[in-house]
Amino acid sequence: FAVEFQVLDHVREEMLTSYVVMPGGNDGIVIREEIPAGALRSGVYTLRMRILSKDLATVHATGEERFFILNPELPPEGRIYLSENEQFQASEWSVTTGDRLELELELSDVLASNAEKTVRVQCTDERSKQRYLFRFWRERDPDGSTEVNERLDEFRKMYKRAQAFYGSPTFPDGWRSDRGVTLLRFGIPTQVTQYIQTIDTKPYEEWFYQGIQGGVYFYFVDWQLQQNHRLVHSTMIGQVREPNWFNLYAKAFEPNPTPLQSLQPAKR
Repeated sequence: FAVEFQVLDHVREEMLTSYVVMPGGNDGIVIREEIPAGALRSGVYTLRMRILSKDLATVHATGEERFFILNPELPPEGRIYLSENEQFQASEWSVTTGDRLELELELSDVLASNAEKTVRVQCTDERSKQRYLFRFWRERDPDGSTEVNERLDEFRKMYKRAQAFYGSPTFPDGWRSDRGVTLLRFGIPTQVTQYIQTIDTKPYEEWFYQGIQGGVYFYFVDWQLQQNHRLVHSTMIGQVREPNWFNLYAKAFEPNPTPLQSLQPAKR
C-alpha cells in the first residue's frame, strides 16, 4: 500500500503532495516524512494523510490535522475570498436533507430572532432551507477566518448533553425540555443546585449563570413527577417570572390547579 501526505492551504488548494510506498504484513507501522515547510507562506494549512492501494486508485483511510506556519521570509498573501455560493456548496448544509434538515431547522429556532423565524417559515423548498441554515450559522461564527464554527460546535455539544441528561421515557427528546432549551441557549450553568423529592417538596433545580445580565437564576420544578423539570421562574429579563414559584409549584400539595397558565414570560 501507499501513504499520501498532502498539504492544503486555507481554501483547501493543494500545495504539496508526497507518497511513501510501504510493504504489507506488519501490525504496526511508524512513518516519518519530512515536509518542506520553509517553502510555504505564513498561514493556516491542513495536513491530509491517506492510506491508498499501491496503484493509488483506492482510498482505505483518511485523516486530517490543521496547523499554522509562521515564516518571516514569506508573509501571508492576500486572502482568497470565495463567493457566498462557493462557501455554501463547500459547507455541510448543502448536503443536509430529510429528517436531519428538519431537525436542524427546529434546533435553529432555539437561538433565532423573531425576524429569522419569519424568514425560516417562508423557506418551503429544500434548497432554501439549506441556505437559511448556512446563513444562520455563518452570522453566529465568532471567527469567520477559520473553517470551524466555534458557536455551532458548542451548540452541538450542548445538544448531545441535553439528549443524554434531560430525556426520559415520557419525554425522549431531552433538548425539547425547558432545561434542554436553556442549556442550548446559554450553555453550561456556572452552578447547579439539585433538590430531591421529599415529603414536603417536589424535585427542583436551581441554575445560576454568572456571565448573563450580572448574574441570573433559573428555577425548574418537576411538579408532575415525570422527570420533566419545567421552568417556573427566572431572574433573567424576558423569561418566566414568578417570585412565588416555590409555594406555587415546588410544594408537595399544589395550590394552583392549572399551573401551565401562569408560565408565561413577564410582560415588560
